[in-house]
Amino acid sequence: MIEPKKFSGIGIKLIFIALVFAALLVGLFCMKLKLNDREYTYNDAVEQINDSAGGQFSLEGPYIIIPVMHTCYMETFIDGKNILEKIQTKEYVTVYAEKSVLDADIKTQMRPLGIYSSPVYTGTLNLSATFTVPYENNYKGNDEYEYYFDQAEIILDTRQKNLCSHPVFNVNGTETVSDVMQSESEQISYTVIGSKCAVTRGKNTFSTQIEFKGAKRFCITPVSKETKLTLTSDWASPGFTDFDYLPDTREITSQGFTAQWNIPFADRSSQIGFRLVQPVDLYRQLERAYKYGFLFIIVPFIVMFLFEIFADIVLHPVHYLLSGASNVIFFLLLLALSEHMIFPASYLIAAFASALLTSIYLASVTGKLKIGGSMMLLFAVLYAYLYFSLKSEDYAFLIGTLFAFCVLACVMFLTRKVDWSSLHEPNTKNQSVSKV
Repeated sequence: MIEPKKFSGIGIKLIFIALVFAALLVGLFCMKLKLNDREYTYNDAVEQINDSAGGQFSLEGPYIIIPVMHTCYMETFIDGKNILEKIQTKEYVTVYAEKSVLDADIKTQMRPLGIYSSPVYTGTLNLSATFTVPYENNYKGNDEYEYYFDQAEIILDTRQKNLCSHPVFNVNGTETVSDVMQSESEQISYTVIGSKCAVTRGKNTFSTQIEFKGAKRFCITPVSKETKLTLTSDWASPGFTDFDYLPDTREITSQGFTAQWNIPFADRSSQIGFRLVQPVDLYRQLERAYKYGFLFIIVPFIVMFLFEIFADIVLHPVHYLLSGASNVIFFLLLLALSEHMIFPASYLIAAFASALLTSIYLASVTGKLKIGGSMMLLFAVLYAYLYFSLKSEDYAFLIGTLFAFCVLACVMFLTRKVDWSSLHEPNTKNQSVSKV
């Protein structure tokens, strides 16, 4: 049975260490708040860059709007007489393309804003389509339909801020310059890009070339009965999973990518395309590094406590506090440096500075270079483990669990024969405590 008096010494020491650990966790939380603030500033800068570049480029169409005069005759009985009343209504019909073929070539560049930057792009889109107009003038019965084929509208639904010039529309061999227009059709009741054109019953052809700009995403809505899209870009990290259809074929290299889609039916509620994925999501890596921050406090504390047991030294809670603070500062250094240089270099500098500071401090406090060297070796393992975890996102949880298990197993093995009840005061042979 452990006597209360014997337990009080080691117990009080552990309580103080626990309080120091809690205080450092508060400091680590403050690092997290700073990280959130810098990430917010970064996202705001990216949004400004994206907005100035026009945002994402999106395209729906083409389709043809044909006005039609619907005339019907109704008999009414007025003053004892049958009168044939003529009622006319102007309506519109929409004709979607039988087949659309799109070929886009996209060039990217990084646009800076202060210390931040984000990718934007410019490109050329060649679009060709074929239409089959099934309508013809009908004057049978009480209903008459007169189609104004020479007053049709060819429509592309895209945002004007993404266009670098007015596309020239070629309909059945006749060229017209498109412009912003308010379609008269109730089906297309908002501002679009289009032009007046003349169509005929049966087969019609359409082609155009669009010079565009944008940022973040490129997307096409497959409204035609069959849509074929080919994308070529110099961006080496495309993302396809945010869209409704993956490309049928794709080839990705360090110089860019090529992707092709073939949608054999109309799906006006879906989109195909790609997004510009940043090769290194800095703040995501920093967020993940922060999640392991407690290990960079508790593992050195465990080692320092084991040194007290086995290396004839006595450390004050202030020594734990200052040593832990240098490990917390690592995350602040990493955040500050990584905004100005590549992540591996900033990680190496921050890790080396923090590990060296703590190791020299403990070597000076204890007067034992071996302890400083041991701490340097420990930090080398810790920082290598963290870096490997950041790079192995899919296995990070497994790696972290195995690491925690190994740490606990080592502590249990090393302390298996320690008589904790005798640690309430220093052993007589452990009186050579180094002076600071």
